[in-house]
Amino acid sequence: MRDERLVTVATFANPNEAYLFRGLLEQEGITSFIFDEHSAMMTPVFMVRVVVSATDYEKAVQLLKGEMES
Repeated sequence: MRDERLVTVATFANPNEAYLFRGLLEQEGITSFIFDEHSAMMTPVFMVRVVVSATDYEKAVQLLKGEMES
């Protein structure tokens, strides 16, 4: 059974970075969403969040780690 809760997999100061990561997730078949994009653009206190379903969380984390290493 899929766990449909949404969990934050990464945060970014720059919305463009969040969208790049979202594109990588989509290529791997992981549906993701961007949260707080507009708040982050208005003030640097907020971070842009990329969220995925709890079921896809571990796979998304592994993709993020792989991107950070390259």
